Formats: sequence, structure tokens, C-alpha cells
Amino acid sequence: MATSSALMATTSKDFSAFHFLFIFTGTFIGYYLANSNPEINFTNTKFKINESKIILKIAFILVLILLLKLSFPFFQLLQYGLASILSIIYYTQFTTKSGTFEGLRSVYLLKNFSIALAWALVTSPILLENSDSILLFLQRFLFLFALSISIDLRDIKKDSRRKIVTFPIQHGFRKTKGVAIILLLLSVALVYFYTCHQSSNSLLIASITSGILSILGILNLHEQSTNKQYLLLVDGNLLLHGILFFIFA
Repeated sequence: MATSSALMATTSKDFSAFHFLFIFTGTFIGYYLANSNPEINFTNTKFKINESKIILKIAFILVLILLLKLSFPFFQLLQYGLASILSIIYYTQFTTKSGTFEGLRSVYLLKNFSIALAWALVTSPILLENSDSILLFLQRFLFLFALSISIDLRDIKKDSRRKIVTFPIQHGFRKTKGVAIILLLLSVALVYFYTCHQSSNSLLIASITSGILSILGILNLHEQSTNKQYLLLVDGNLLLHGILFFIFA
């Protein structure tokens, strides 16, 4: 995931090896926390994770050093900050006297919206000096939203047992695949409109290639698909999307 997000961010004109490392490390922190089952208990003011905090501390220090070195515009820093907040609220369990909130991942559609938004803010931030950047931002959001609801197909039985309502549970396997394909087509259309104002159409080539392969991957998903097949057909296309944009950016 960290490699995928860092490669996606290469569309930025200011991209550098330090930029790559910054996005990679920031994403690593987010997914490391996710696998650590973080919990904030407001009744005793306690923060708990199930993994080593030393690794997190080292990663945080590295992110701060890179942040100072890269000197991002203030508006871009706000977007990175919002993405960080969304990631924390997405994975963290919050416990209060009135009950327990399992994070944004437990809320219908908000889980998909928040994770797609966080990724889009980090990998394709809106630039005030370039109004067309909103098109790439929306393209990235739609692409990630499509893959997000597709990966939920894998967890239908598990989410049902946990009483978590997801898009596939609410609308079924076939309709979810149909919506995901429509979103992917819309994401390609947005890149087309973006390249109409550019001297090169290389990003359109990357987007079309990624879109076609992602659609084929989703079409090949079925109710008996294994975790390895989802890893190849969904997560694999996420990584491929980043590689293609890295090559053609």
C-alpha cells in the first residue's frame, strides 16, 4: 500500500525521491496503525496499540524531518493533515461512557468515502495554482472508491457476522461490480478532460490502461474468489495504477 500511494503521487511536478519517501512513510504509518488495532479510551484517557511503538516513533520522526525538508505549500499541508485525521478515525476504536465507536470503517459508505478521500488527498492533492488539478483529484478519488467497494465483496460474510453494513451487503454482488465499473469509466473520462488542457496525453494512456485492467479484474471476481485472487485482481491493480502513473507522469 505504501509503495502504491508513493508511486501514485509522482504526477506532481515537484516530485522527488524525498517526496516519494515522505508519502511512503506516511502511508506505512497509517497501515501499521490499522494492523495494530488502535484504541482510544476516553474513560481512562488511554491510547492502546497491539504493536511496537518504537517503529511508529522512528517513522513519525522521519516524516517530520522530510516535512521540514520538502516545505509543502500550506494548502497542501492542510490536505495531508485531513488525510491523516481521516486515517486515524477510520481505524481507531473510540470508547466512551456512552458506548464504543468502531471507527469510520464501521459506517455504511462513509468507510469507502473516507479511505478514497484520504488516498486522493495524499496522492493527488488539489493545487491552488493549477485549477485542472481538481480533475486528477476527482479521478483518483473515483478510482479508489471503485476499488474500495470491490474489495468489500471479499468480506461480505465476515462483515455480515460483525453486523457491518457495506455496499455489497446492501446492494448485492453484481450491482456492486456494475457500480465499480461505472466509477472506473468516469475516472478515465476525467483524465481525458484533464489532458485536453495539456500538451501531453501520457496520463490518459496510463489511466486508460489502468482502467481497462481494473475493469477486467472486477469482472473476473465471483462469490467463490479466494483472498489471493482479490489480492491479484484488486490490490494488484492498485499497485499497477501507481506504476503506470509513475512511468507516464
